[in-house]
Amino acid sequence: MNRLKKLSALALAIGLATPALAGPVKWEGNGHYYELVTWYSQATFGGAMAAAAGLSFLGASGHLATVTSASEQMFLDVLNWTSSGNGEGFHGYTSAWLGASDAEEEGDWRWVTGPEAGQSLYSTWDNWADWEPNNMGRDGAENFAVGWWYDTMWNDMQDNYAALAYVVEYDVAPVPLPAGLPLLAAGLGLLGVAARRRTG
Repeated sequence: MNRLKKLSALALAIGLATPALAGPVKWEGNGHYYELVTWYSQATFGGAMAAAAGLSFLGASGHLATVTSASEQMFLDVLNWTSSGNGEGFHGYTSAWLGASDAEEEGDWRWVTGPEAGQSLYSTWDNWADWEPNNMGRDGAENFAVGWWYDTMWNDMQDNYAALAYVVEYDVAPVPLPAGLPLLAAGLGLLGVAARRRTG
């Protein structure tokens, strides 16, 4: 099965097989919501980081996405493919900023957004393209991570690289059960047992 067929199957499985998405989409892997924001005026890393921080969803502030597992990457691959119009970038993906940088120390790639801020990419997950990151920018150091630079792979780019989008992650807190709900459930269970004993 080729990659496109895998993506199509995954898209159907998670209910994302539409050409455009109405809003943030939940990944069950961590309960967070994500959206691909296309920015056809071409977003710098700094601009995308500020714009993401200015967004909110279900009470949670946004931040540039941190990708910490292969399964999260695959979910975002489908999100990118189905949100971008299937043709803006290489192989139908749209290049998009992620929340990682080595601006503090060259070669020390870390997440700089979200709850993972300060963590090394190499202690979580990375998806660099072959020979990347290589810090080979013409106009300055390539200190910022862009995803889907080639296919689903990442590359390091200068802040002024013309990425067409950025991925926003919303760390929405799970809704707690009302304090009395477990007691109510237990009480109903006991009533059911008592009712069966009476009729037994």
